[in-house]
Amino acid sequence: MANFRYISEEQKKLVVIMSIRGMSCKEIEKATGIGVRAIQRVKKLWRSSGKVVNKALDVGRPRILTSLEVSVCGFPIFITLCLSLVLILICST
Repeated sequence: MANFRYISEEQKKLVVIMSIRGMSCKEIEKATGIGVRAIQRVKKLWRSSGKVVNKALDVGRPRILTSLEVSVCGFPIFITLCLSLVLILICST
């Protein structure tokens, strides 16, 4: 079983503030109840990115067309698809 406890973004920001004010990891652990290793990871992420949480840039399946491609050629593609559908319906009858 995993030894995992969710730490909210607000708590992580508090850890960074306490660290900036000069508290050690052990002192932060006693004050917040967050483990030393988790505190170290939050501080490392803060130093490297300026953020306390990593958020995924893209979630889900990649799109076939980008929004720019759709805005430039979306209408002709829509007409082509409609015409293809009409031809399929005509040929199937």
